[in-house]
This record gives sequence, structure tokens and C-alpha cells, in this order.
Amino acid sequence: MAILNNKQFYITSRTTNFDETGVVTASIVAECGNTTAVKKALSIKSHPRYSFLKRLDGTVTFLAGGMAQITLNFDGIDPDSDGQVTTTIKASMANEPIDTHPTFTTWSGRFEPAFNDNGTFKGFPSQLESGAANEKAGIDSYLDPTITYEQSKVFAKAAKSQLASEITNIGYIDSGFYTGTGIPPAPTPDGDGGWKRDWLLVSGSFEEVGDGGIVKKVWKLSGRRGWDKLIYGR
Repeated sequence: MAILNNKQFYITSRTTNFDETGVVTASIVAECGNTTAVKKALSIKSHPRYSFLKRLDGTVTFLAGGMAQITLNFDGIDPDSDGQVTTTIKASMANEPIDTHPTFTTWSGRFEPAFNDNGTFKGFPSQLESGAANEKAGIDSYLDPTITYEQSKVFAKAAKSQLASEITNIGYIDSGFYTGTGIPPAPTPDGDGGWKRDWLLVSGSFEEVGDGGIVKKVWKLSGRRGWDKLIYGR
């Protein structure tokens, strides 16, 4: 309720919410005279108590008796959470060329594989030279375990350009992981035949929050021969 004959700005309630990622949201509800309400609301750029919380949006509702109610919402990053990294590792299966199977050369001979002039695998014939049906005919791939490595990092204070610079390598071979004490490293098992597995940055995003923001990145582990550096390298 408005205080009788008092049209000065005063806060009637405050709410603050936070989560484990370091994002803090808050709102205040205040009242003042309706002739100054909009100007007053626009003048409040930061939370009255927590300066790291920046105004997100707000509303002004005009009331009876020459009063107005101001509702302002704020968000920001808890300064104590600056640099916090969250890591998620997921395993799944992905199709890989059958000739990259680690034991391909051991068993493929009895199914009479055909090869192109440049030596690359062409396929298995539908019929063996003996006249018997080829049980591997039409098989050109197999399921191989793969891993996605996901990270998010909290920046308590960072310009939009800095946040954007964190994800410029999307679509390229990349090993720009966030590292530090307690952060599980990206698992990179060896490939086959001297080939090295590596990582492709397949997704990235950033969200501005207050004076900083949150960056999220997702890498995908290559097959046994690594990502094609001609296609995915810089």
C-alpha cells in the first residue's frame, strides 16, 4: 500500500534467486509518484544492493491516488563464480567406414573386398568367386564408440566481443579446452596404425548475463584416423 501523501520512491519488496552455475537473478518492487515513475525506473541501471546485477527489464503500473508501482528485474554473474567451468562427457556410437575397422585387414580378405585404382575401399561384391553369396555384401560402415566433450564457463565480467571470440573455431579441429584443477581432461584415445584421434568443435554459444556471460562449447571426438585436416583444419 502507498504511504498516504508520500510520493517519494521506496522499495516494498525484494527477491533474489541463484543457481550453481553462478547466475543470479533478482527483482525489486517499489512505489513512487506517477509523474516521476518512468524516469526513476529508467535511471536504475544496477540493483540497489548488488552492483553486479544489471537491469534486465521492468514495468511501471499506474495506481490510484497519483501513485505508480515499479517492478525491475536484474541478472548477473556472482563474482565468486568467475571462471567456474562445468564439464560433461557423453559417449555414443557413430558410423565409420568399414575399412577403418581395427581388424579389417585380418578378416576382410575372405570376403573378397574390391578397391578403387587409388587403393581406397570400393565395396564387397554380392557374390564370391566360389559362387556363394557374400554375407558382407553392401556393408560399408560399422558402429564405433565416440565421445562428445561439453564445457561451459562463467565470466563475471567480459565484453560481448570477448565472449564471441571463445567460439570462433566452430567447424574446425580444436583443442581449446578449459583446463584447471578439478576439471576432467578431454579423453583422447589413440587411433590405429599411427593415426591420431583429435577433436572437432561442433557447437558453441554465448549468453550475455549482467556484465559478463556464459560460454558453452561442444567437441566431438574423431574416428580412428582423426578428422581430415584438409577439410577441418585451419
